[in-house]
Amino acid sequence: MLWFATLLLAALPQAAELPFSMDLPDGYSAFAIPAGQQSVWSAALSDGSARFEIRHYQIAVPGALAESVAEDFRQRQWQPFLQQQNGTLQNWAATWSGEPSAGSIIRLTSAEQAVTIFQRVLLKGDRLTLALWEGATQDESLATLALDSFHAP
Repeated sequence: MLWFATLLLAALPQAAELPFSMDLPDGYSAFAIPAGQQSVWSAALSDGSARFEIRHYQIAVPGALAESVAEDFRQRQWQPFLQQQNGTLQNWAATWSGEPSAGSIIRLTSAEQAVTIFQRVLLKGDRLTLALWEGATQDESLATLALDSFHAP
């Protein structure tokens, strides 16, 4: 009977543990996997005005450079996006989770409010981690503290 219960438990979906640690600012939901997604974790402010998103990928060929990946994102995603927006794009590079990392800081202004987007790229062995925060520019210092607390095992 115990063997059957163990087999049944193994077959049931298990709550996914986070493959990283990060201290979220007050008011954010716990990280959860959005419906229909894999390897994506999202946490949002209760009013929906800001969110963090962490994505993990396994890469086929280890050895890519974070700066090269970040530059590719800037050219393919952020520069075309900014052609239709009033904003700026800035390179970001620092040690993140103990590894040399790169990314972008995007600042947008509209009639409604100023918005900041942080994107960070971490390559560790055969793993690529992308972190994104999008929210009000006035909250970017809290977002920076949270992103700086990120740790990938």
